[in-house]
Amino acid sequence: MNIALLSLHDQEQESIFELTLPAKREYCQKHGYTLVTSQEMPNIRSYNNVNTFLCTLRLFRIGFDAVMVLNPATVIMNQRLRIEDRLLDSRLVFSSDLQGISNTIYIATSDILVKQFLFALYVANANCTEISESALQEKTNNLLSSAPYKNLATTLSPRSMNARPRESISADLYEYYSSLVWQPGDWLLNLQYVNTQSISSYCLTYLSRIQRI
Repeated sequence: MNIALLSLHDQEQESIFELTLPAKREYCQKHGYTLVTSQEMPNIRSYNNVNTFLCTLRLFRIGFDAVMVLNPATVIMNQRLRIEDRLLDSRLVFSSDLQGISNTIYIATSDILVKQFLFALYVANANCTEISESALQEKTNNLLSSAPYKNLATTLSPRSMNARPRESISADLYEYYSSLVWQPGDWLLNLQYVNTQSISSYCLTYLSRIQRI
């Protein structure tokens, strides 16, 4: 299976992208994946979740069988786990958070129905100059609940693909967010929602904890 790992960013995310990039590159080299960044997608002028749909479709067009999308603030913590280990027999796999589906991390195959779904989701949002994650979640859920996309996607638990650092959650909210907290052995760590002033220090702390093959 020919697999690409897609991670886009814009100028505002340059510093965190540069910190997480070496681990993504190392991971792809070890498992035989192709790393695709904004440098390989020069016509995409900005990073947002909607543009990842378009880029994923472009990668299918040039021959990739599956694409995993990671936001620029994601660290691959357990490099022993392969993309195929989460994909299994599914055609489309979404990460999740406490609000449901998360569009910032997902795995898509080149299945014709998946391509139709991603195109429909892109078209529905292409003219939006700015769209909140909650609004995109709602649109994604609505589309997945309609024919012919029912039962198309698999949604994994937060820690399977979307864990958060323990230090970023205050003690009074820990019980509410405990299902999101990264534990040793978890595959991915999402730093996207960490305070901007703290994100680099958190990233450096967790980079030293990466489990390598």
